[in-house]
Amino acid sequence: MGQVALGLKNLAVRIAIFVVMAALLAWVLGGTLFPAAHRVNLAPWSFDGATWNWRVSGSGTVAGPVTWTLWERRGRTLREERFGIDGTWRQVWGPLMEDGRMTLGLATAAANGTTSWWRVRLDSTPGHHPDIRSFDRESEFLREVNGARGLDAGADAGAGAGADAGAGAGAGEHGAPATGESRRAP
Repeated sequence: MGQVALGLKNLAVRIAIFVVMAALLAWVLGGTLFPAAHRVNLAPWSFDGATWNWRVSGSGTVAGPVTWTLWERRGRTLREERFGIDGTWRQVWGPLMEDGRMTLGLATAAANGTTSWWRVRLDSTPGHHPDIRSFDRESEFLREVNGARGLDAGADAGAGAGADAGAGAGAGEHGAPATGESRRAP
């Protein structure tokens, strides 16, 4: 029995050394042994005494869509803000700041594959609750976003959103979708 125990111990040591060496090699080559989602925090902006920012997450190893989250920091408290909107956030628009209000846009993907568009408007007035509106069609949503920007329904919703995504107030700060692609209103 001693020979079997000694053999298993030797095997365990060799496996441990192999895992450590593989992890070191992956680290030296700029990767990881256990890939995780890549996260990028876009430039923060201030509204109503809080600092906000978009975070985009995706995989660097597997092709697929990215997901977006909105983070709010008040003092030392950091929390993800979802406004009660279910689904995976696939595209975001905003923020659009005007008259003490912040307007954000979201495109969500539901588990059944449908897409919904949402407009969230926050007011800096104390005690004011977010004004949340959903749209069944992207054209209705973009008409609402362009209307808030003072543009007609056929106006450009912000060509070159990828350039806006890392600058200024954050992802698509001029109402453009923050997906790295440009979109036009119908």
